[in-house]
Amino acid sequence: MSSIFFSGPSNFNDVLDMFLQKVEKIGKDEKKYQILVILTDGNIHDPDDSLATIVKLSDHPCSIIIVGLGDADFKEMENRFDSDKKKL
Repeated sequence: MSSIFFSGPSNFNDVLDMFLQKVEKIGKDEKKYQILVILTDGNIHDPDDSLATIVKLSDHPCSIIIVGLGDADFKEMENRFDSDKKKL
């Protein structure tokens, strides 16, 4: 029987930066919409760098979907990255 073991830290910026390079290579003028899905079992450990890259990605036709798995506390990630969350 195989098992999956999760480990940390959960650094997202490397994959976000790779995604940015991909969408920049495609170019803004092409009608190709890109979607990045990140599955994580822990809270993000590089939020400032990741947020800076997400801001750069906002100039391109793309979406980022982050799915938290398990029982980790995702409140900080939700507060900083959930664009649908209403700010109080």
